[in-house]
Amino acid sequence: HQQYHTSIKDYINRLRIEHAKKLLNKNHTTISGLAYECGFNSESVFFVNFKKYTGMSPGEYKVRFT
Repeated sequence: HQQYHTSIKDYINRLRIEHAKKLLNKNHTTISGLAYECGFNSESVFFVNFKKYTGMSPGEYKVRFT
């Protein structure tokens, strides 16, 4: 916490979202598959966290950056 100024949960979620962004750039087939592959237990939790860390939905990110 002292080194990264964030909780371990936030740090791990940020890493998961970074992984998800890479997979989205490789044209991953489904958002639900992507969510589980990145370690989220539901699509809705993934969606909320993705928007929290990127400011956009996974779909918006995919359209903008792929």
